[in-house]
Amino acid sequence: MSRFLCLMLMVFTFQISWGQDEEDPLDVQLGEKLFKDDRFSHSFFNQNHGHWNSRLPHGDAVLENLTTPSGMVPHPLKGQQISCASCHLVDQAHSSTNPALVFAYNDFDSRSLIPKRSDQNKKTLRNSMNMVISTLQNGKPLHWDGEFFSGKELTCATLVGRNMGWLPEEESLAKKHIVEVLRNDNGTYPIDSDLSESYQKNFARLGIKISQLSDQDLRDRVCQTINIYMQSLDFARDSQGHYSGAAYDQFLKVNGLRRGRRSNETPQQYLQYLRDQLNYKKDWKFVGSSPLNYHDHDSRFGELELRGMKTFFTRGQCASCHQPPDFTDFNFHNTGVSQLEYDQVHGGGAFSQLKWPDWEQRELQRKKYFTPTAKHPHWQGLFAQEPFITNLEATDLGVWNVIGHPDKNSVQERLKANLCESARHPDCSTWSPDDYLSFSLGAFKTTTLRSLGQTAPYLHNGMGKDLRQVLRLYFAASHMARDGRLVNADPMLKAMHMMPHDFEALEAFLGSLDEDYD
Repeated sequence: MSRFLCLMLMVFTFQISWGQDEEDPLDVQLGEKLFKDDRFSHSFFNQNHGHWNSRLPHGDAVLENLTTPSGMVPHPLKGQQISCASCHLVDQAHSSTNPALVFAYNDFDSRSLIPKRSDQNKKTLRNSMNMVISTLQNGKPLHWDGEFFSGKELTCATLVGRNMGWLPEEESLAKKHIVEVLRNDNGTYPIDSDLSESYQKNFARLGIKISQLSDQDLRDRVCQTINIYMQSLDFARDSQGHYSGAAYDQFLKVNGLRRGRRSNETPQQYLQYLRDQLNYKKDWKFVGSSPLNYHDHDSRFGELELRGMKTFFTRGQCASCHQPPDFTDFNFHNTGVSQLEYDQVHGGGAFSQLKWPDWEQRELQRKKYFTPTAKHPHWQGLFAQEPFITNLEATDLGVWNVIGHPDKNSVQERLKANLCESARHPDCSTWSPDDYLSFSLGAFKTTTLRSLGQTAPYLHNGMGKDLRQVLRLYFAASHMARDGRLVNADPMLKAMHMMPHDFEALEAFLGSLDEDYD
């Protein structure tokens, strides 16, 4: 009898431990702690007066409120200073009163608010992008304009950048401040983290003695640790590494379809495989409804979703850029979004009247056309601005602002290779600098469509308030492309043929990519 009870206790204990979430590795936990630490901000630097381990009496004003689809709510980080987590929220916003406010590491703003400084900028240039799976593809560009090709580079620039309140000319000061925060931390500063010890002890548990690191090495270690955390952000996958959390993934599985590429298969070949299945397969099995906690619809895949999938993968041409299974090709395409926004401000057809400099002309007017850096803080970046009524030139041309930038030499070769891939060009060895510049005009990185229900508003400028509005924008852009009215239109837009009566099914299919990511 005692042996039986002992055996049952062992089984019960195993079942409990099996049902619990596995704890993240220490380096991931530490990266998350650094991601949430708001002491790296300019406002903390400016007001802490040597009190490194005490929260400031007043939070940053930009964190007072948060705009959501259901209206204005108190910001979940109200009372704090700017951190990486300020614009890349996840479960901070979830509560019993706001159960749907769980984000896929973005926020609900078209352009996020940033601390006010002497440059008068009040918002980021672009929408806060979903971070989940964004850093998992090595060698692929990051940010809407491909400014970075590694999470480490992105993090190092962000910690000393304008989003954290630092002006370009303050980069060296910001770098010094990061080191001082790390070296003066005693573990008592309130951060939403399970790691309560000082950074010195946190890193020591990883075998790293920060007291023996140079300032540069310590900053590099911080950036790399945050990058490790970002690389841990992934949607649900099974033991074979296939996506498994969305109704779409379950639909493929129950119908015996491959959920990912074979080792020697290109994205285009896998896409063609799925298209062939849609054309010839009959007697589909569907996935019944099950509740989603963080979305306004159930998880399901039925006749309507299948109809949307067929449009998405075939005549809609959506999958040409949003390639499965990631539903992004991580490349750049001009879908006319900047032009549509500019014409909203200045009137239809205004964007096409703008004059763009060629490569040589841009070089001769660097201050006017290139974005500011620590080396050249007074450069203006004319075509990296939100359009406004009193300036007919200001607009956002995306990757055009990065290709050939003299202060961004480290990304140029990789960016050229990616632009060539984006153009679907078999050989870009004959391309001139002007060819790259011309193709990059108005082009932005393609984002994943997974868990769109947590990432509104959409597009780089937040013009798509909901999925129906995004579909309407693409419908308009495809007609403009075929009529020759869309500047530098991606060729796939001309081949896109979808009608308003397709929108309901397309929305349903996109909803089948949602899962309860938290």
